[in-house]
Amino acid sequence: MLSSVLRSETAVRVNVEIMRAFVRLRRASLLSDEIMRIVEDLSNRVDSHDQVIGDIVESIRQLAALPPRERSRPIGFTADLDSDSS
Repeated sequence: MLSSVLRSETAVRVNVEIMRAFVRLRRASLLSDEIMRIVEDLSNRVDSHDQVIGDIVESIRQLAALPPRERSRPIGFTADLDSDSS
């Protein structure tokens, strides 16, 4: 307050710096709020991704635990070349 009453060049510079400091504090406060919103959003995304990844891992474990199926017949074309077809 005193720097705004005094008329010296030093007092004016100090007053300007005080105002700039308040502007920087306000910007930092707004930025901090924005950063906190972004962090919260990322946290929510990661939490949902963790659940989805856990479901995928569980599905893979279940598939790996299943015994292999036996095929009733081979896949594809098979020709019996050894048989007499004359």
